[in-house]
Amino acid sequence: MVNNYFLRKSYALTESAIFDRIKLQVNQIFYDNDLRITPETKLIDDLGADSLELLEFNLALENAFDIMILDKTDNKSVQDFILTISEILHIKEKEYRKPPAKDLIISDEAIFTRIKERIYDLYPEKKIYYYTKNTPF
Repeated sequence: MVNNYFLRKSYALTESAIFDRIKLQVNQIFYDNDLRITPETKLIDDLGADSLELLEFNLALENAFDIMILDKTDNKSVQDFILTISEILHIKEKEYRKPPAKDLIISDEAIFTRIKERIYDLYPEKKIYYYTKNTPF
C-alpha cells in the first residue's frame, strides 16, 4: 500500500517564480507583450485596468496557482499579489506536509467488516445464506 503522505504536491514557489507567472497573466489579459511589469506596477494606475480586467486577472491568478484569492484587488500593486499568493501557497504547503491523522488509518479487519455489512445491505438473501451455512447448529 502506497502512503499518500509522500506523494503530495509541493506548493513552494519562490517570489521570482510567482512574479514570472503574474507577468505572464498580465501580458495575456492586456494583450501586450511589451508591457514593462515591475513589482511596483499598479494595475489601475499604471496599466489602466478596468473592473472587468481586474476580475479576469484575479480569476487567471486563481487558476494559475490553484488557489482562491479573497482579498479585494482594487488598486493593488504586483508586489501585493506576490505577497498574497506566496502567503497562501505557504499555508497550503504547511497543510499538505502534515502527517495523516491516526484516526484516519483503518485496519484491514474494519475494512472487511464494512464491506461485509454493505454486501448484506445490498443483498439481504446472502445474509441468511451466510448465517445458515456457517452456524454450527
